[in-house]
Amino acid sequence: MNTLPLTLGRVLPAPTTLQRSGMRWLVPDGAHCRAGDVVAYCNVGVRGGDALLKSSLAGEQRDWQIALALTVPGVLRRGAGASRGGFLDQMQYYDTWREDEAIGTLELDAATVVPAAAFDPLIFAGHRALDIAEVRTGLFTGWHDRARAWWGGTGAPFGTLACLGICEQRNIIRGESGAFLELFAAVQGPAHVVHYPDDALVPAAPILLDQIARTPAQQQAIVEDIARSFGAGPAVPGGRDFMMLGALVNALVRSPLTESLAVTAPTAVTTADHPDAILLSILSESSLLLRHKRLGYWMQIHGYRLGETGPAFHAWLRANFEQVRRSLTDVARDLGMLVDAVRARGTTQVLVLNAVSTLGTEQVQCYAPFPRPLGKTLGTVRARETNAMLHDLSRSHGIRIVDGDALAAEFGARQHIPDRVHSSGVLQQATRDEIVRILHEGDVPGFVPRQREHRAGTR
Repeated sequence: MNTLPLTLGRVLPAPTTLQRSGMRWLVPDGAHCRAGDVVAYCNVGVRGGDALLKSSLAGEQRDWQIALALTVPGVLRRGAGASRGGFLDQMQYYDTWREDEAIGTLELDAATVVPAAAFDPLIFAGHRALDIAEVRTGLFTGWHDRARAWWGGTGAPFGTLACLGICEQRNIIRGESGAFLELFAAVQGPAHVVHYPDDALVPAAPILLDQIARTPAQQQAIVEDIARSFGAGPAVPGGRDFMMLGALVNALVRSPLTESLAVTAPTAVTTADHPDAILLSILSESSLLLRHKRLGYWMQIHGYRLGETGPAFHAWLRANFEQVRRSLTDVARDLGMLVDAVRARGTTQVLVLNAVSTLGTEQVQCYAPFPRPLGKTLGTVRARETNAMLHDLSRSHGIRIVDGDALAAEFGARQHIPDRVHSSGVLQQATRDEIVRILHEGDVPGFVPRQREHRAGTR
């Protein structure tokens, strides 16, 4: 039986020095693993070396991790001392990353050819919503307003997918653990995936358009206006109000679809200036948005988030923002303008996750008692009208629809998506596979589907 040393390999170009914590294992000693299985990870950091890399990772240095995926199958044997436990497995400056260091061995299956490298490194970079939001308890844990991952073992051209939606999209992209493992197990790579959560600001099309077009002077004007106006009413803001406001300001004055992001490889550090593809959620497009009365910028916050803020926050919103209702015609116009704007910057594929329109349990026998338009009162009718609008956009603007509605009908909506928003792991996996299929058909680099043996619980 051949035995393969599990050496770390090179992940950054010389002469950059990479520091690391002890290893944390994700599989038990003696486990039989498949090619592509992520078996261990550590926290990493840069000391000295490449100044461009350090500046490119600004805001991400504290939450930078590398996970190690096997390139071939076999039985894993952990090396003694690879894990030290406690803070030594959490603090990124415990040890130096040495490419020839072995953290264990792999007993290869009989027919397996010895590979050139034991691991494909999967690199995670999290931009914290707050600097003090430090969570080092596991693989890619913490509160991030931008979370991304990429295969870091090759310098081949990579494709970037930027994901902006609401909660129904989060677990489709980030998977059960929140670390993108299922998505990266489904593609051969090299792929770069970026997820922007909706914790503070819901990414409706008018908001994304504002962010693309906004100048630094306009960003500063927003910050200064909020600094002057927040807390100016009779109610005194509490700590939770200030934390919500800080996250909201940070979200408002950035532009997810135009920011440059560093992607590392063993031979070079490359900058992704724009995503090759973006994934949106139609559920981000509310019929009611907020618009600033003086500066004119758009804002959307989840209602349940607003319910968690105090009187001072609500008073600030009432004094400074007006409510604007949007028809489906307005939504179609805004999405069309967004597609045109990102295509002008080089994004080739725009995917939109549609709405689940029914649970199959509707008991409406007559629609006559309901006021017109029906979509204003009945959510299932609005969902069908919205999906029809997306089909019109697919013809006029070439968007690609991720048909979650059809998948829910196939798997059973009552069982797998009972509230028409939050889906089961099985349905999320099916949707993830559909996204990968569309990206591959659209020639987005790095998103070739990986042929793998599926474990129980997957489609």
